[in-house]
Amino acid sequence: METRVSAENDELKDRLRRSLRRTGEGKTKHAGASFHRGDTVNFNPNQGDFLKPGFLETYLLKGWMPPTPPIAPGTRVTAFGSCFAANITRHLSKLGFDTSSERDPDIYISRIGDGLVNVHALAEQFE
Repeated sequence: METRVSAENDELKDRLRRSLRRTGEGKTKHAGASFHRGDTVNFNPNQGDFLKPGFLETYLLKGWMPPTPPIAPGTRVTAFGSCFAANITRHLSKLGFDTSSERDPDIYISRIGDGLVNVHALAEQFE
């Protein structure tokens, strides 16, 4: 059984290598001289580019990333509203960010669960 799985894996790897060779892996794409696109032009990646380090920064985020991260561990963070907010708060807290749930877990905004999921509800809390 293991031999069959190993052979299937080898065949898949070989097919991927052949496919990547056909897609222009390793070739640099350039804008044509007749069309100026600026420094932040995003080219569609070749299939082989998906596996390269820096893929996201090079192909998806180029021109969209701020020059410096918008928040750092010293930034005071409060996430409002949903299970996503609770999960991102826990994640940021584990990374050492200054979250309101760690800073003062007894304040109302740190204990509230769902409900603060729109601009109007958030504005009312601040008022």
